[in-house]
Amino acid sequence: MRRIALALLSVFFISAAFAQSAPPTMPDRSVYGRLGSGTGSGPGQAIPFATLSPYVGGTYPGSITLNVDHTLGVDQNGCGNAPNGAGACKTILYAYQRFQTNVKVGPAGTATIQSDCGFTETPSGAFLGPSSTGGSGGGVVFIIGNQSSPASCTWTSAGWSVDDGAVISLRGFKTINASTGQTWLSVTKMGLVVFTNMLWGSAVNGAHVSLTDGGVLVAEAGGTYQVGAIGDACLPSCFNYHVINNGGSFEFGGQTITVPAALTFNAWYAGQGSGANGRWGTNTFSGAGSGSGSTGAQYSVIDSANLQTGSTTLPGLATSNLIATNGCVNKTCVPGPIGTVSALPTCNAQSAGAVATVTDANGQFWGGQPSGGSSAILQEYCNGSVWSISGGGESTASAAYVNTGTSGGTVPLLNGNNIFSGTSTFSNQIISASGTPTIASGACGTGANGAVVLGSTNQSGSITIGASATTTCTISWSATLATAPNACVFFPMNATAAATGTTLARNSAPTTSQVVLTGGALANANYGYVCL
Repeated sequence: MRRIALALLSVFFISAAFAQSAPPTMPDRSVYGRLGSGTGSGPGQAIPFATLSPYVGGTYPGSITLNVDHTLGVDQNGCGNAPNGAGACKTILYAYQRFQTNVKVGPAGTATIQSDCGFTETPSGAFLGPSSTGGSGGGVVFIIGNQSSPASCTWTSAGWSVDDGAVISLRGFKTINASTGQTWLSVTKMGLVVFTNMLWGSAVNGAHVSLTDGGVLVAEAGGTYQVGAIGDACLPSCFNYHVINNGGSFEFGGQTITVPAALTFNAWYAGQGSGANGRWGTNTFSGAGSGSGSTGAQYSVIDSANLQTGSTTLPGLATSNLIATNGCVNKTCVPGPIGTVSALPTCNAQSAGAVATVTDANGQFWGGQPSGGSSAILQEYCNGSVWSISGGGESTASAAYVNTGTSGGTVPLLNGNNIFSGTSTFSNQIISASGTPTIASGACGTGANGAVVLGSTNQSGSITIGASATTTCTISWSATLATAPNACVFFPMNATAAATGTTLARNSAPTTSQVVLTGGALANANYGYVCL
């Protein structure tokens, strides 16, 4: 009997306790509990199934904030509801993964991670999009420090990555690289980071942001955008690059960017690779480090990268800028060397209009066909059938024009091959600058070398024959000519050459490499020549 009485008494107390917390009656299709706002405790209530169902599995119909306390927080399922302490998450990455896997905001809601300040976090993995984490999350996740005073909210990191379609809005932090030679933030594989109210701090021998493989960086208009701060221990060499873009994209426009202290860097922006695209829209820079107040290149754009700066003047020195190997800045592109002339691809109808640069050209005639073997750097153009020289070399008549005979029309005479189909009158001298020929050592006079007179060219000039008798003299052009001269005419330039009894000199047909003068008694004779 005593046992029965005790059992009945226990049931009574349990029922009484439940009666104190649950209402005596409840609507159909409802449960007793508490939804609340995620900020504390309160009285229970009847919750209809229809209201509860969106929360099943961790889905929340409205906005939700998960809090991070790097000192006292604990990374565990359910963390983040308390503003700090053990009820908060310990790392930003874990809070982010909760949003991606088991906490899903509704269509009209926002996902926010509110972090403490003055912490070090180098995430153990990348911030991945929902397709990589296996969750059903997605959408933008706001990671917030102190938006009103980002300088007071430092985030020190050895680097973290936004990857595989993840979308993050970053707000209210001052970045600090944990060590030298690091990149604070990497965005890759279609990851997207939008930032505002940020102060980009120390990244000694490293970079603030790196973009690769389709990663996207966007600076939101308005808010604080500052690079460096007066009093930073790293000054003036606080980073090598502000942004490195190797296959990603960025869009900066509508910001006032403060650079309060003079900086020294390699380049403010560096773009490399055919997928690297960027646009600095209408931005205003201010502070002692803006414009030429900082030292280093404003940009380095190479290997088919593309940059648009618009009316924006980036910090640094324009004289240090680099555009090379098919890089383009504001639609100005610089073709890059592809090697030797022999490496030029076939010029045909499919490649018409192509432009390339070679480094071993030996001809410098505008419009001429290139040949290799020398060291001239020239630009070549494919007209659909052959490559021809279209840039570089010498330009000795850039201001001259020749009448075409058609309604007084003119065409530039730019050191190129021109065809004159009618009578042409030149009012001044025609001076050739086609290179100086040579006479080999020991040639043109046994024991006394012949010589080419100073000022002579491949086209015209004079030579002297040595004192000892000789019967031939070979004159070699300065470089292999694209076309052999039609003829060379030699004539005496001193009494010996013209003296009675001297056998009349003659010459062989000139080739693309030389012409040979032949005579019975050439010693001590001087000859002039013209080759056309």
